[in-house]
Amino acid sequence: MSSSSPAFCISSFLLITFSLICETVQAQNTRLLPQEEKDALKEIGEQLGKKDWDFNLNPCDGSTNWTTPGTDDLSVYVSNVTCNCSAPDGFCHVQTM
Repeated sequence: MSSSSPAFCISSFLLITFSLICETVQAQNTRLLPQEEKDALKEIGEQLGKKDWDFNLNPCDGSTNWTTPGTDDLSVYVSNVTCNCSAPDGFCHVQTM
């Protein structure tokens, strides 16, 4: 297969596209909260008496101690922190609690 053949060009394009997608997904998974938002979560957690929030873990990567589903459909007390990591500033931001 020569470097100018259509099959080579398509294969190269697909490989480059796949690599870029993988890098984008990895970059989104490693985004962190700004320190100000992390500090605010710590203060909120202290005021609410939250003992299960581990601030050594990233609250935006889906760690189980940041997302605790209710025990049934009628549960009023659900402990969740969800983030929006699509901000152009390179950080995740708390979206809901």
